[in-house]
Amino acid sequence: MEKSNLTIIADNPILFQELKDIILKQFNLDGISTSLADESLGQVVRARLDGRKLVEDAFSRILSFKTLETKKDEPVPFR
Repeated sequence: MEKSNLTIIADNPILFQELKDIILKQFNLDGISTSLADESLGQVVRARLDGRKLVEDAFSRILSFKTLETKKDEPVPFR
């Protein structure tokens, strides 16, 4: 059976975290201009916070594709 791309991402914790970090940086609150009007500033902040939430939800869904480890039965040792 061929792994899907989401399974590959979910099974690789380093790749998973790197992708998540890169995408979340696009919704960083540090780069927001404070020269915006209050209403505009509020809209930008709300949009970025909503975007971060959606990214977190998406990566939670990606984890559902993680391969489950099957526990192999150990043979009973003879005495």
